[in-house]
Amino acid sequence: WGDKMLPFVAVGRVKDGVTLAFYVSDGTEERKEQMKDIFGKLLGAAAQKLQAGQRTRLQWNDGSVCCLMDQHGLLLYCVVTSALSYPERLPPQPLPH
Repeated sequence: WGDKMLPFVAVGRVKDGVTLAFYVSDGTEERKEQMKDIFGKLLGAAAQKLQAGQRTRLQWNDGSVCCLMDQHGLLLYCVVTSALSYPERLPPQPLPH
């Protein structure tokens, strides 16, 4: 990942497994597709594995995959960190609709 601390960020809708947005900092097309595929699998499993408001952090290579289900169980947020030492904090909450 080079010097990118957050090489992948994505958000998806849990009920139908649709990726709504994603960002890949750099890498080959193959790497980008790999990251999208991994997020798709996490998104597909989120309804069974996470409850509304729950988060999890999984080790992946030298970094981690951090996932957060929103308070309503509608959206899954995912961030890949390039180092396990990256601090785990909740991001600012979006404004209500």
